[in-house]
Amino acid sequence: MMTHSVQRKRSSLMAALAVTLLLTAGCSASQQPASAKPAATTTPSDKSVAASTPAPAAPTATPAPANPPSSLDRSKPPGSNIDLSHWKLTLPLEKATDISTADLVKGYSSDYFYTDPQDGAMTFWSPVVGGKTANTEYPRSELREMMNPSSSKVNWTWQGTHIENAREMVTQVPSSGRVVVMQIHGITTAGGDAAPLVKVEYDDKKKAIDCLVKSSSKTGDKDIHYTFNGYDLNKAYDGQLKVVDGVLSMTFNGVTKTVNFVEQDPNWKTLNFYFKAGVYVQDNQGDKNEGGRVKIYKLDVSHS
Repeated sequence: MMTHSVQRKRSSLMAALAVTLLLTAGCSASQQPASAKPAATTTPSDKSVAASTPAPAAPTATPAPANPPSSLDRSKPPGSNIDLSHWKLTLPLEKATDISTADLVKGYSSDYFYTDPQDGAMTFWSPVVGGKTANTEYPRSELREMMNPSSSKVNWTWQGTHIENAREMVTQVPSSGRVVVMQIHGITTAGGDAAPLVKVEYDDKKKAIDCLVKSSSKTGDKDIHYTFNGYDLNKAYDGQLKVVDGVLSMTFNGVTKTVNFVEQDPNWKTLNFYFKAGVYVQDNQGDKNEGGRVKIYKLDVSHS
């Protein structure tokens, strides 16, 4: 009797459990439609987009920029984008006209010196038939450093630290393929002409930046070449000229070459120096459309 009672209890429990399971299944079924499928998950590698997410509007097709990104204001003159408060400008006009510091700061621009309308770069243009400065063969559109804007006789010496930084791009060369884009020029303490310490020349035929360092302070002495290869037309680069206590460092895109110029010729100590930047065309044959064009996106100097 005892056994039958236990079996009946077990049967009752099993029946109750079955009913409970059926009810639970019914509730779950009522909460989810029979056709529902589990939501798909996506990972960063998925290329599909969920149908419930609106597709973004197709971007307007634009050509890849030919020039480096620039924060310069395309609507302003060069002197409003780059500090020109310690520079003057020489233009390739008939008499190689100089533009004063004051005029540059006020917003001077012309066909030879202007803001590029595409990227805001300070742009220098010199035709090969342009006017030349005294005792030179070639024309230029070029800035000359003025430590004191009212006097070209105030310059810096071989001692201390003197730095010129530029981010620039050569966009046109004459048939010679060569333009000078940066310089450190010598000058006597009285303000007389002297040899350049270094001329930074872009040579499109060699696809190189060639730094021509004078072997001595004597005008007309040979140049020693410090060459940086792998530079193309229409490609921006960073350049720096630095003098620290008679040692010249030339750095382009992170590569540096140095020379102790006062050890090479102690007579450099008798001269003063100033920086230059722009386009000094190494050619004087051709028509008015042949020449050199250089864009500068950054230019600064420091002395300590």
